[in-house]
Amino acid sequence: MSLVREAAERLEAALATVGDLRVTRDLGSNVDPPAAIIGPPRLDWDGYLPLGELAQPTSATCVVYVAVANDDRSLERLWEFVPRVAAALSEVQDAVTTSALPGMFPVGNADLPCYEITVEMSLT
Repeated sequence: MSLVREAAERLEAALATVGDLRVTRDLGSNVDPPAAIIGPPRLDWDGYLPLGELAQPTSATCVVYVAVANDDRSLERLWEFVPRVAAALSEVQDAVTTSALPGMFPVGNADLPCYEITVEMSLT
Protein backbone atom coordinates (compact mmCIF):
# COMPACT_ATOMS: atom_id res chain seq x y z
CA MET A 1 0.00 0.00 0.00
CA SER A 2 2.86 2.38 -0.71
CA LEU A 3 0.64 4.61 -2.86
CA VAL A 4 -1.69 5.07 0.10
CA ARG A 5 1.18 5.85 2.46
CA GLU A 6 2.62 8.35 -0.03
CA ALA A 7 -0.76 10.07 -0.33
CA ALA A 8 -1.07 10.32 3.47
CA GLU A 9 2.45 11.74 3.67
CA ARG A 10 1.55 14.41 1.07
CA LEU A 11 -1.49 15.41 3.13
CA GLU A 12 0.60 15.50 6.30
CA ALA A 13 3.27 17.67 4.66
CA ALA A 14 0.66 20.14 3.41
CA LEU A 15 -1.01 20.36 6.82
CA ALA A 16 2.36 20.96 8.49
CA THR A 17 2.49 24.31 6.67
CA VAL A 18 -0.54 25.58 8.63
CA GLY A 19 0.81 27.60 11.55
CA ASP A 20 -0.21 26.77 15.13
CA LEU A 21 -1.68 23.38 14.13
CA ARG A 22 -0.38 20.01 15.32
CA VAL A 23 -0.66 17.22 12.73
CA THR A 24 -0.94 13.47 13.28
CA ARG A 25 -2.03 10.31 11.46
CA ASP A 26 -2.38 8.45 14.77
CA LEU A 27 -6.07 8.25 15.70
CA GLY A 28 -5.15 6.79 19.08
CA SER A 29 -2.77 9.57 20.03
CA ASN A 30 -3.43 12.01 22.84
CA VAL A 31 -4.57 14.95 20.71
CA ASP A 32 -3.43 18.34 21.96
CA PRO A 33 -5.59 20.95 20.18
CA PRO A 34 -5.53 22.74 17.90
CA ALA A 35 -4.79 19.70 15.77
CA ALA A 36 -5.37 18.10 12.40
CA ILE A 37 -5.88 14.35 12.51
CA ILE A 38 -5.66 12.44 9.23
CA GLY A 39 -8.05 9.48 9.33
CA PRO A 40 -7.63 6.22 7.41
CA PRO A 41 -8.78 6.60 3.80
CA ARG A 42 -11.60 4.87 2.00
CA LEU A 43 -9.94 3.15 -0.96
CA ASP A 44 -11.46 2.56 -4.39
CA TRP A 45 -10.40 0.47 -7.36
CA ASP A 46 -11.58 1.54 -10.81
CA GLY A 47 -12.18 -1.27 -13.23
CA TYR A 48 -12.19 -5.03 -13.09
CA LEU A 49 -9.64 -7.06 -11.11
CA PRO A 50 -9.09 -10.57 -12.52
CA LEU A 51 -9.26 -13.33 -9.92
CA GLY A 52 -5.96 -13.75 -8.12
CA GLU A 53 -4.51 -10.39 -9.11
CA LEU A 54 -3.60 -7.76 -6.54
CA ALA A 55 -3.90 -4.22 -7.82
CA GLN A 56 -3.19 -0.94 -6.13
CA PRO A 57 -6.19 1.29 -5.37
CA THR A 58 -6.76 4.08 -7.86
CA SER A 59 -8.31 6.66 -5.53
CA ALA A 60 -8.64 7.46 -1.85
CA THR A 61 -11.08 9.53 0.17
CA CYS A 62 -9.60 10.84 3.41
CA VAL A 63 -11.18 12.68 6.31
CA VAL A 64 -9.02 15.28 8.01
CA TYR A 65 -10.37 16.23 11.43
CA VAL A 66 -9.55 19.79 12.49
CA ALA A 67 -10.10 19.86 16.26
CA VAL A 68 -9.87 22.69 18.79
CA ALA A 69 -10.30 23.04 22.55
CA ASN A 70 -13.89 22.98 23.78
CA ASP A 71 -14.47 26.46 25.22
CA ASP A 72 -16.23 29.74 24.47
CA ARG A 73 -13.96 30.42 21.44
CA SER A 74 -14.26 27.01 19.78
CA LEU A 75 -16.31 28.14 16.79
CA GLU A 76 -14.16 31.19 16.12
CA ARG A 77 -11.01 29.05 16.15
CA LEU A 78 -12.59 26.46 13.85
CA TRP A 79 -13.71 29.17 11.44
CA GLU A 80 -10.14 30.49 11.46
CA PHE A 81 -8.46 27.12 10.87
CA VAL A 82 -10.79 25.50 8.32
CA PRO A 83 -10.07 27.93 5.43
CA ARG A 84 -6.33 27.74 6.16
CA VAL A 85 -6.43 23.94 6.20
CA ALA A 86 -8.48 23.84 2.99
CA ALA A 87 -6.00 26.19 1.31
CA ALA A 88 -3.07 23.99 2.36
CA LEU A 89 -4.83 20.85 1.13
CA SER A 90 -5.54 22.53 -2.22
CA GLU A 91 -1.77 22.56 -2.80
CA VAL A 92 -1.60 18.74 -2.71
CA GLN A 93 -1.23 17.34 -6.22
CA ASP A 94 -4.22 15.25 -7.39
CA ALA A 95 -6.28 16.16 -4.29
CA VAL A 96 -9.60 17.99 -4.04
CA THR A 97 -11.32 19.16 -0.86
CA THR A 98 -15.02 18.41 -1.25
CA SER A 99 -16.70 19.23 2.07
CA ALA A 100 -16.28 20.31 5.69
CA LEU A 101 -18.83 18.98 8.17
CA PRO A 102 -19.03 20.10 11.82
CA GLY A 103 -18.71 17.42 14.46
CA MET A 104 -17.02 16.26 17.64
CA PHE A 105 -13.73 14.34 17.82
CA PRO A 106 -13.46 11.94 20.80
CA VAL A 107 -10.28 12.22 22.88
CA GLY A 108 -10.22 10.11 26.03
CA ASN A 109 -13.28 11.03 28.09
CA ALA A 110 -13.89 14.30 26.24
CA ASP A 111 -15.09 15.42 22.83
CA LEU A 112 -13.37 18.21 20.92
CA PRO A 113 -15.29 20.45 18.50
CA CYS A 114 -14.09 19.75 14.98
CA TYR A 115 -14.70 19.95 11.29
CA GLU A 116 -14.42 16.77 9.24
CA ILE A 117 -12.81 17.85 5.98
CA THR A 118 -13.22 15.35 3.13
CA VAL A 119 -10.37 15.13 0.63
CA GLU A 120 -10.53 13.02 -2.53
CA MET A 121 -7.22 11.94 -4.05
CA SER A 122 -6.20 10.18 -7.23
CA LEU A 123 -3.55 7.51 -6.62
CA THR A 124 -2.67 6.90 -10.26
